[in-house]
Amino acid sequence: MAQEGYASPSIQASSATHADLLTGGLAVMLAKVVAANPAITNPSTAPTATATGGGASGGNLAAGNYFYSYTWVDGAGETLHKESASALTVASGNIPRVTIPALPTGVCSANIYVSAAGGASGSETLYATGITGTTFDLSFAAPVEAGITIPTANTTGAASILARINAGSAGNYQLLWQRLSDLITQWLSGYPMSFQQTRLAIRHLDYCFALWKQVTKEVLTLMAANPGTLGYVQGATVPKFRRTFP
Repeated sequence: MAQEGYASPSIQASSATHADLLTGGLAVMLAKVVAANPAITNPSTAPTATATGGGASGGNLAAGNYFYSYTWVDGAGETLHKESASALTVASGNIPRVTIPALPTGVCSANIYVSAAGGASGSETLYATGITGTTFDLSFAAPVEAGITIPTANTTGAASILARINAGSAGNYQLLWQRLSDLITQWLSGYPMSFQQTRLAIRHLDYCFALWKQVTKEVLTLMAANPGTLGYVQGATVPKFRRTFP
């Protein structure tokens, strides 16, 4: 299993109607889609693990007792963590297998946090990302980037990055593309950027694009179902050729 992974945002459709489109245009459509993708509820089921679920040998964790936890992730961020009920005892070479619930609606992946050997409850740091299944084997010695602690706030939900999403409706959609270009250029240049923070920034942009894609998809669907009728309507002085809707 890869230690670092990525899963595309799971965007939920809104309940927008053609009446919403007629009365509010793009702004209302965006608001409807944002509302349909609220913050994810913090996980409530504790993860479980078996010390040799992934194998009794070949692992890279040091022998010791480990606390572990997980968070739910969407395009905007992640929830608070849910920790194991107790520490797991691991022998040298063991590959523990962690089990978590299936991803809830709106969640695109899970992150797993693991303490150091002998670490206290609540001391877990980010160990693996992009997990979409219900099990994950802890075969790696350490995370790709050390020191990313468990979240202190739930940062999920489209509303949490509304300012970035609204760059498009404010006529500044090009700023999103410019930000993406800058991030990738800096990363490829070797600039000493935080691995996880850079990924988070690009994830936010991906989420913005995905939400806007959902908006345009819904607009096009409503247009197809409500094409209206071309014809003459009475203007202030003379008839005008217009499209009208029931």
